[in-house]
Amino acid sequence: MKRSLLLVCSLFCGAILAIAQPVPAEPSPTPSAAEKKDWLADQLESARQRESALDEKTLSEALQKNGLPADQAADFLAAANEAVRNYQTASDTLTSIQNNERAFQALQTEPPPKAPTNDQESDAMREKINTLRQQIQTEDTQVQLDQSVLARSQTRLDSAEQDLRRIQQEADAVTDPAQKQRSALQVQLAQLRREAAASAAFLADWRVTLDQIDRSIVSLNLARTEKALAAAGQDTVFNRQRAESALARIDQTQNATRDRIEATRKIAAGLNDTIASLSKQVDEAKKAGREKEALMLAARQAVVTDAASVANKIIQTEEGILTEWTNIQAIWKLTLAAIEKPESASYESIKTQSAQALSDIEPWREQLRRSLQDTQRRLEEAQAEAPARDAELRKHQEARLDALRKRVTQLSELVPTVDSVIALQQQMISESRERLASQSIAEKAALSAENLGNLIKDAWNKELFVTTDKITDSSGNVTTRQHAVSLGKLLSALVWLILAFALSKVVSRTVCNRIQTRFSLDPVRVSALEKALFTAILAIAILTILNWLNIPLTAFAFMGGALAIGIGFGAQTLVNNFISGLILLAERRIKVGDTIEVDGHTGSVLNLGTRCSRILKGNGAEVLVPNSYLLEKNVVNWTLTHYRHSFDFAVGLSYGTDITKAVALLRQAVEDEPKVLKTPAPVVFFEEFGSQALIFRMAYWVDLRGTDNRVVGSNIRTRIAQLCQEQNIQISAPNQDLRLHTPDAIRVRMISQDSE
Repeated sequence: MKRSLLLVCSLFCGAILAIAQPVPAEPSPTPSAAEKKDWLADQLESARQRESALDEKTLSEALQKNGLPADQAADFLAAANEAVRNYQTASDTLTSIQNNERAFQALQTEPPPKAPTNDQESDAMREKINTLRQQIQTEDTQVQLDQSVLARSQTRLDSAEQDLRRIQQEADAVTDPAQKQRSALQVQLAQLRREAAASAAFLADWRVTLDQIDRSIVSLNLARTEKALAAAGQDTVFNRQRAESALARIDQTQNATRDRIEATRKIAAGLNDTIASLSKQVDEAKKAGREKEALMLAARQAVVTDAASVANKIIQTEEGILTEWTNIQAIWKLTLAAIEKPESASYESIKTQSAQALSDIEPWREQLRRSLQDTQRRLEEAQAEAPARDAELRKHQEARLDALRKRVTQLSELVPTVDSVIALQQQMISESRERLASQSIAEKAALSAENLGNLIKDAWNKELFVTTDKITDSSGNVTTRQHAVSLGKLLSALVWLILAFALSKVVSRTVCNRIQTRFSLDPVRVSALEKALFTAILAIAILTILNWLNIPLTAFAFMGGALAIGIGFGAQTLVNNFISGLILLAERRIKVGDTIEVDGHTGSVLNLGTRCSRILKGNGAEVLVPNSYLLEKNVVNWTLTHYRHSFDFAVGLSYGTDITKAVALLRQAVEDEPKVLKTPAPVVFFEEFGSQALIFRMAYWVDLRGTDNRVVGSNIRTRIAQLCQEQNIQISAPNQDLRLHTPDAIRVRMISQDSE
């Protein structure tokens, strides 16, 4: 009992001393190398002393004695150990910083490298330049990663300091001696955590500094090497040795990429098999009611699924870079062709394809960098996870860690590679422009004409859609063929269709005119024959054009439903008129030359069309009447069976006229008109006693061929007026009598003007 009391008192005193210990101060803003080293040595020694002063068993007893979880002792030890590790790593990093600073200063004073004197030296120097460029991109990526770590470390440090201040204030407010021991332990843990966070921030900051110095060294080496290669005139992309060397490297890279893709696919296939097996086991465990086992299997499945997802991403990225290497290979081949035969078209092609490759790969670079950061974060989280107790789950966790490491390695290598490719494309574009700008006006004009021709050619050959045709042979085997329809074919087909339409018109009209002349056929029949012949020729032309375009008729099968709906709604009136025209031609109830009356219009039929018919009215106006009207409405055909028709009109003579004399006079007026037929003879009869006149009606027959009934009626009325005037017979005019009736007499009074 006495020993335990002494132990608690000693821990309490140690906690009070830890509280009173000042927070480690950072070195001055511009410390010397010796000051940095001394400061770091002091921090490392203090951290080691704090770590050695802690005993897990003693801490557990003290924590449990003061009502705190005994397992918090591990937090004390972990925080102290992390501070020691960070300061030790920071010491090594500081040594590397000092060494690299001296190396950078020495490199600045070194003489520049010698320019290459042969192709082998030039290739070696280009290889070195490519390697240095990749190193620069790697360093840039590393700087970004370490800056991200620094930001997180600083956030962690701020949070630890806030927790320390809060716990310190709570400890100062405690008055109970028993509670003071508890508060002292909490303050000591917060102090250790703050120390661990501060050491991590120092380490991250110095790592960023080391990365920046490393990048400066690589950048200086790159500038010196590029200057030496430029001095020898070997830095251009239009160099045979460089182009051939680049093509050889691309071949090697593509083969290596394909090997990696195949190996990763095997890994992904194994992971997918494991996922399927675990999924089956999960279902079986759930059905058997073994919930704990099902949860464990589901946890394994989630980890394996994550690993498979990473493997699939690795494959997708490798396939993407393989495609880009193929594009770059094609550009290098163009460059080699331009070296063999310098032409404007070659430089223009290199510039165009390089610009296209640049626009494709630049967004991909940003995506790779984001993926790298995300994968790095996931790897850190996976590494921070505590190992699972289940052996199988630990194995799957290791598989996931391995996949994430491979993904990080892949992206870390690809980012600088992509940056190198972007720099190469920019150089190709720049040099192609320089060579194009140095050409003469004639060469530029020829290039512009060639570019315009290529543009028209590309547009002419541009595929608009692809048709599929299935052919079944005698054995029942089905062969599928695809035919591309280009813009040029479509425009050509349109021109041929217009020509076919015009030719069908000319041919059908010429043939029918000759047939009518030779056989003296009815014009209506000739018109129908002309329309049928025109439709047949046009249909044959359309089928020929479709066959030339390689468009099978089955390609329009899918349009059946849509066409039916269109006919039912949008084209209903058009189809109705078309069918009505066919019926009119077949029945011949209305023919060209007939005089008809429809929808308030009267005239002679000039033409029976497929959609509408033309009628010439008496005033010379032509009326277009839809064919459906001629079937649906009441139509009067004055010349359907014959051209003789009866007409009549009435005339009123005043009361007191001799009726017999009047009838004879009116008959004479009708018979005097030469257009009136003698047979049947005209008839005049006394119709009625009108309210103001004696009403007589005359009926007569007229042959309408070449005769206007209105003219005939006008002539008869004129003759009637003449005869009535000669015989002093008065034609009754409309009049109205007004009779007034009043019960009393109307009073009339004269008023003189004077009285007014």
